[in-house]
Amino acid sequence: MKNNILLIGKDFLENEAFVAYCKGKEIPFVCTTKAQAKSEGKETAFQGTKSIVPWNRASNLSSMNLIIRAETLLDSIDRVLLYFDYDHFTEEYSQLEKNHFQIIADELIASYQYITENILERFKEKKQGGFIFLLKEAVPLFRSSKNSVEVNNPALYAAQEAFVAFAEMTAYRYSQKLENSVVL
Repeated sequence: MKNNILLIGKDFLENEAFVAYCKGKEIPFVCTTKAQAKSEGKETAFQGTKSIVPWNRASNLSSMNLIIRAETLLDSIDRVLLYFDYDHFTEEYSQLEKNHFQIIADELIASYQYITENILERFKEKKQGGFIFLLKEAVPLFRSSKNSVEVNNPALYAAQEAFVAFAEMTAYRYSQKLENSVVL
């Protein structure tokens, strides 16, 4: 299997180290960015990189478009790295009112499910492919008294736990299919 990678989770500007690593090792990749970042010209660090694709997380149609564009750029998608970073999302979603649960549900729960289910259809057609689920979690005070953080956004914490449950279910559903690999 090749190593053409689609990175989902953190957008381009937050992934500069990963992008630089892939470019340095000549690993073909595609990562996402918000549509407004592209229009504001914030991609100057890797100007000319065609591997950065805008993605509206809350849209299944945008997820399908992302996959098509990634396949066009890479010829095929061999691995998908799905990354959930609680601390990063805390910063990104800190401006939301506490009662805007729907935005978090759409962008941080449904988005991972849209992209995963759509990619899995492609992997079934190719009879190969791999998923890597990465989690940088918040450890709430009620789980550990040592080095823990206070969870101040219940919706974001619920999204983290949904990511974990979805990763486990995806691994379970596809563990019998040797051509697809899922790493948690």
